[in-house]
Amino acid sequence: MTPPGDPLDDLMASWKVPAAVPEQFAADVHARLARAALPSPWEEFAALLFRPLPLSAATAAALAAGVLAALPSRSLADTQSDPGTDYLRSISPFASTSLPGDRHP
Repeated sequence: MTPPGDPLDDLMASWKVPAAVPEQFAADVHARLARAALPSPWEEFAALLFRPLPLSAATAAALAAGVLAALPSRSLADTQSDPGTDYLRSISPFASTSLPGDRHP
């Protein structure tokens, strides 16, 4: 707070800032508000997707695609391996060179 009778009070009271508002200012503001009120394409997509039937269909399609993508990657040799040996290979980088029965090129 400034003490009463400060000489800057009169100067501050007399200071006016000339501000001219553009002619289309109000119309531009209303146009921006109208655009902001419309949902974005991502919001429309999310609203469509998160309904029960499309969500269930999308989940089923993703699950089926994952299962189908995983099927060719399994070979007969992978299904007949020992779980203990598989674990040992996963934790030791040298296990494949020291385990009996490993195929070396």
